[in-house]
Amino acid sequence: VIDQATITESERKKNSEFFCGRGSKTPERYMKIRNFILNAWNSNKPKYVSKTSVRSGLKDCGDVNAIGRVHSYLELIGAINVGDDLVKRKQRTFKPKVLNDEGKKSPNEYDDDDGEEGTPGDNQIRRSKRTRTSTKGGPYDMVGSYDPFRLVPPLNYTSRNPAPFRVSVTANVMLVMDFHAHLAHTEIIGLLGGHFHPDSESMEVTYVFPCRSASTGFQCEMDPASEVAAREVFAEKGLQFVGWYHSHPTFEPQPSVRDIENQTQYQEMWRREDGVEPFIGVIVTPYDAGHESNVSRFQFWVSGTNYDLSGQFRTPYSCQHSVSPSTSLPEEMFTQLSELIEEYQNYDQRVDMTESFRNDDDVSRLDKMLESLTSHLSVASSTAENFISRVRELMNANFRPSKKSNAECHGNTDSIIKKGQE
Repeated sequence: VIDQATITESERKKNSEFFCGRGSKTPERYMKIRNFILNAWNSNKPKYVSKTSVRSGLKDCGDVNAIGRVHSYLELIGAINVGDDLVKRKQRTFKPKVLNDEGKKSPNEYDDDDGEEGTPGDNQIRRSKRTRTSTKGGPYDMVGSYDPFRLVPPLNYTSRNPAPFRVSVTANVMLVMDFHAHLAHTEIIGLLGGHFHPDSESMEVTYVFPCRSASTGFQCEMDPASEVAAREVFAEKGLQFVGWYHSHPTFEPQPSVRDIENQTQYQEMWRREDGVEPFIGVIVTPYDAGHESNVSRFQFWVSGTNYDLSGQFRTPYSCQHSVSPSTSLPEEMFTQLSELIEEYQNYDQRVDMTESFRNDDDVSRLDKMLESLTSHLSVASSTAENFISRVRELMNANFRPSKKSNAECHGNTDSIIKKGQE
C-alpha cells in the first residue's frame, strides 16, 4: 500500500525525471499524477484502469508520456490493476480497410487502449507486422510522413562511446525465446528477469517469462494480465525486470521506430540515480529464408543516450552479450514449452511445422526449429538427444495439422543434434 502523503526513495529512483529540477516536472506534480491514478484504481477496481482513462483528469500535468510512465510504474510494482478478479480492458480492434497500398496503417488510424479511435498512444507494448524497408531516410517516408514501422539498424558501441554495461544471458533463456518465436506467423512477446550489478557494470539475464499477446496479425500488445503474472513470478524468484523480447518472424532483427520508443520508455522507467538504464531489448528472427543457417538470429539492443538526426527517437545500439552455458535442463523449462504449445495449438496464425522451411529443400519447419534449439544446448549428448526427442514428440502430439500423419513430421533426431552442435 502506498502512502499518498509521502514519496519513497524507490519512487524517486524509478521516476527520476520528476526529481531532477527540470522545469515543470516536480515532485509535487509526480505526487499529483500518482495519487490521481491510485484513486482512480481504488474507485474502479476490479475494472482495469488504462492510461487513456486517467488523462482527462490530468490535463494540467503536461506530458502525456510522463503520465503513462507513472501509470506503468504503478502497474509494475503492483499498486494498480492487480487481482484475480481484474476485469480486463476492451481489447484493441483492427480495421484492415485503413491499410494503404503499401500495407501500412495511416498514422491517425490506431485504436487507443480503451478500444477508441485515436492517435498512437503510449500504452502497452505493441507490435506490428512489417516488411523489409530501407532505413537511410530515417523515420520518415518519401513524402515526409512519420513511419513508426521503419526498421533502424543499431549502431555498435566503441572505445570512445562504450556500452553502459555488459550483458550475460543463460543458454536456457535463449532456448525458450527461440522456441516461443517459432510457433506463430505473428510477432510474440515476453519479459526477461535477472540481476543488474552496478559495481561490475554487468547484467545477468537468468529467466524468461513468455507473455500472452492480443494480436491481430498486423499489431499485437502484451496482455496486461501477463505483465502482472510476470511481476509475481519475478518477485517469488527474487529477480528484477531486466528486459523484454519479441520476434520478427521473417525479417531482420532490427528495431522499428516504435520498438525504440517503447524501449526508451522502459529504460527511462528503470533509470538509476547514476543515469544508467539497466533494461535491454531482444529481437528473435526464426524464419528468415535468406539466412543460410537454420539457427535463429538474435539482436540484443538498447536505446542510446543520443538522438538520431531527425531528433525523433534515441539511436539504437547493439548490446554485445555472452551466453552462459546451462549445465542442466530443468523440468520447469520443459513445462514452459508445454504451456506455450497449449497456448498456440489452436491459434489461427500458428506455424504449420510440417511445411518446408525453404521451398528448395526438404527440411521441415519442425526440423529447422529443433536444429536451432540444439544450438543452445551444452549438456551431454545423450541428455540433449533425449530433450530434443521429448520436444519433437510433444510437437507431433499437440501442434500439428489434424490431417497430417506423425511420420510426415518425424525427422531424424540424431542428425539434428549433430547439425545444431556443429
